[in-house]
Amino acid sequence: MYSVQEMMKILIRALFLLVLCSLPYVSYANCTGTNATFAFGNANAGSASIGSSFATTTVAITYTCSDKGANAPSWPTVYNNWSFQTLPVGNGVPAGNFSKVFPTNIGGVGITFKEVLTNSPISETIGKNSFCWSTPLVNDPCYVLPSGRCTLPGTCVLNIQADLIKTGNISPGALSGKVINVSYYAFGATTGTIVGGINMTGMVGTTTCTIAPVTVNLGTAQPRNLTNGQPSSPKLVNLRLVCDKPPQNLSYQMSPLSGAVVGNACDGTMRNAGTGTARNAGIRFMREGANICWNTATPTNISAGSSKVIDVQFFAQMIGTGRTTSSGSVVGNAVATFTYQ
Repeated sequence: MYSVQEMMKILIRALFLLVLCSLPYVSYANCTGTNATFAFGNANAGSASIGSSFATTTVAITYTCSDKGANAPSWPTVYNNWSFQTLPVGNGVPAGNFSKVFPTNIGGVGITFKEVLTNSPISETIGKNSFCWSTPLVNDPCYVLPSGRCTLPGTCVLNIQADLIKTGNISPGALSGKVINVSYYAFGATTGTIVGGINMTGMVGTTTCTIAPVTVNLGTAQPRNLTNGQPSSPKLVNLRLVCDKPPQNLSYQMSPLSGAVVGNACDGTMRNAGTGTARNAGIRFMREGANICWNTATPTNISAGSSKVIDVQFFAQMIGTGRTTSSGSVVGNAVATFTYQ
């Protein structure tokens, strides 16, 4: 017979051995994540009211996870302890209809986030920025992603939407910096393992400009002259911007809408469009005595001063693009994109 003390020792030893034996069966997911960028482009807040959104964009974050456990099939609930976390940088404050708006590097501009699949607003509070890839355990506060979005081992995708919010008087400028840390964490943890991040880019301005399409007649030219490298006489292409206030830091980017680029991008030449009938002919664009560079942001060097109407002048001419230019029509379409503050 064993005494009570001996029985307790045996019981404690048995429990201790049970704990030791259970350790190899605990499974963990080892995850990596991707980096992404909220690219807002040219965001104009000129007509936005305080507390309203004036620009939005969405990115996809992909987690890739591998099974590090020894007995994963027997412990499916272990994986439910692991959640994906998108933690905003900084502290959020209410603004307009948004419960949490986070600061940006531009005065008067905030940013807010939500996960698209679950339509869940994201804040800096754990549980309000955490997403489970399957049904959570009891008291797990994470949002549950729709079925089929995640596999284990494998990948899990979060679609994060960001909105720029006008929070006050805006100082126009360039958006930059990290706005979300991408991590994953175990249930009960207060911090996650950072595996990526989301940055932001774009230009925020408060000026609104309009511009009307322009059609230019390039005249006529002898095919033999174009063949011999003699372009036609240049014709003025005047693009007029009408703005609600004088634009600042005005730049342009010209892109061919029809007809491929000929030669180097900075030759400023595009081929005759599909509706043009002349062979080995194209159109060259110039500004300030030099060929333009296609698809390249270029300062106009125009000081608007107090003027709300700005004329940006280009010149265009027909030019030969091959050994022999034939008779026929020459047609081209290009689009000019202007950036300003």
